[in-house]
Amino acid sequence: MDAKLSPDQIARYAESLLTLFQREHELLCCLLESIDLELAALQATDVAEIENAAESKHRLIEELEQQDKVRRALLTEAGFMSNPSGIDQFILRCDPELRHALRGTWDEIQALIRRCQNDNTRNGELNALSQRIVKHMLSFLRGESPDNNVYNQDGQVPDITQKVLGRV
Repeated sequence: MDAKLSPDQIARYAESLLTLFQREHELLCCLLESIDLELAALQATDVAEIENAAESKHRLIEELEQQDKVRRALLTEAGFMSNPSGIDQFILRCDPELRHALRGTWDEIQALIRRCQNDNTRNGELNALSQRIVKHMLSFLRGESPDNNVYNQDGQVPDITQKVLGRV
């Protein structure tokens, strides 16, 4: 499929892909920072900062989605699949120097994506727990029978992972 590309063409595509990877890396670092700021805001129950972090995350995710579209189009134009397997195949076709740069940056991107997902899930769980505690406290203050969603019969905080992961 990609046999028609000359080494010069592969090099040009590789340079473009490396530039895209570097931008994605930068955006993911910013996203991770926004997620960390969101955690601090959640811990401080600072509603304004929680909203700022959410807006920042939304904007960064939109930019990442745009970068993903450009990367997919570039790989398709070069004759490769636009999935991780296609990226791996493309990288293998590059000269050693570009191969090393692309592989290193791509691996860092994958690690950053996993960290963003894990940290965002943690924030979602913390947010859900905080909301349940506030709901429980409001019910108590109103003299209503509060839902036993904050603590289970044993006085333990129930595992909310499954409920939250479906929403995050």
